[in-house]
Amino acid sequence: MTDQEKKPLRLKDKIQIAALTVILVVFPAVSWYWLSQGLDYRKTAKAELKDLGPLPDHQWRNYTGRTLSKTDLKGSFVIAGVYDLSQPQLSDYFGREFSRLHDQFDDRKDVFFFSVIGQDTALLPAFLEKYGLTDTTQCFFFTTEPEAMKNLAVTGFRMPALDGTSSPYIAFADTSSVIRNHYNVRDNQQLKRMVQHISLLLPMSKSREELRFQREAEK
Repeated sequence: MTDQEKKPLRLKDKIQIAALTVILVVFPAVSWYWLSQGLDYRKTAKAELKDLGPLPDHQWRNYTGRTLSKTDLKGSFVIAGVYDLSQPQLSDYFGREFSRLHDQFDDRKDVFFFSVIGQDTALLPAFLEKYGLTDTTQCFFFTTEPEAMKNLAVTGFRMPALDGTSSPYIAFADTSSVIRNHYNVRDNQQLKRMVQHISLLLPMSKSREELRFQREAEK
């Protein structure tokens, strides 16, 4: 072996070798890891989205007098709750969550918020004002008698549980008007998962909103 061959590597050579190692080995490994994590996340989230049946076939007449038909709902997402405004603790949960989601979806025309609120409309104006849910193009409030309300919750939206004539669950339906899952409005972890599910099903053209929802879910 010659003296030149025995000469130790210079610092510059070591840096170049380290840089090549990072580029050729570390970066691909890290990229593969995050890609696999992303694929696993989407696969897990999709598996949680079920087919729980169609939205209830109901005469959806808003408090303003507007009636929504099946055609109106085609191609749109529906986020629904069945809660009596005379139950202030429960209705406040829905008010806060629907307000937060409405702020995020405000620019979209394919997201509707359904609230079945019982018969007493005297509390509605103050509720709408308190939570900023006065947008009549997205926020719909339907009145009905107690038994019909309970029936809508159980057999219509297939809510997992009742609280009187109300239910503490939010139902999420996709653009085919199929109910995909339920989320307890009192459970922050379930609400975060709901946001992740919604962002997963949003059209890809809405990438900025998807990122926004993902960030919200990670808080």
